[in-house]
Amino acid sequence: MEKFLNLKGNAVKRISLRHIVVGIVFVGAISVLAQAQSSTPLMDRRAYVGAFIGANTGGIQVGNTGTVSAFGSNNSQSGTNLTETGGAAGGFEMGYYAHYFGAEIDDIVAGWTTQSDVPTTGTRNVFLLNALGRIPISASWGMWYPYMGIGMGIDGGSAQNPDLGTLTENPRLAGDLKFGVAWVWPNGFGLFLEDQSILAGMNLSGTVPTQYGPETITTTGTSLNGVLDVGASYTFKL
Repeated sequence: MEKFLNLKGNAVKRISLRHIVVGIVFVGAISVLAQAQSSTPLMDRRAYVGAFIGANTGGIQVGNTGTVSAFGSNNSQSGTNLTETGGAAGGFEMGYYAHYFGAEIDDIVAGWTTQSDVPTTGTRNVFLLNALGRIPISASWGMWYPYMGIGMGIDGGSAQNPDLGTLTENPRLAGDLKFGVAWVWPNGFGLFLEDQSILAGMNLSGTVPTQYGPETITTTGTSLNGVLDVGASYTFKL
């Protein structure tokens, strides 16, 4: 168990430290530009909507615990780190920028599969509220801007297991950290490319009928993975 906890801690620390360093540099650059005089026209106080497609680039599941409840008793067993391979991903977003900062609502759906003796395949739906920062840059054809976001929300979904059947993902807390770049033309249409890291709690549950009565299966843990996507957007002034 101690070795398992150390593996979990080291994996989270490596990803967290990388994003913290990049985030500090990014926020520092935004702060410097915000205080400097610039003739670059800003798309100030603009709302936008967008849709995207991409892929879950994979990750890990940590802290897995399986519980079987039957006939008035519970039997729990801790698992090990599981590799999570990716699947297709997509979703929608809507947000608002004022100067260099903004807010965004994301709805992301991503497929996943655990690599184990009996693999579980699922679909995760993550709903997030993000705080955003960007550096707007003017060009002859319009504008573009690198940006970053961090947020919190909830996740749900469902999964399939050959032995356990259909499992429901009960809502749990989720969070994300993302970096991207967007291009916007004068008519408001644009494109964006985004790399998003998602930390999502897991609470899968289902009921398996047996000859002695129903058994309730629950699997809990934490998923840490990435989503890489490309999307189209429309920006407009409120």
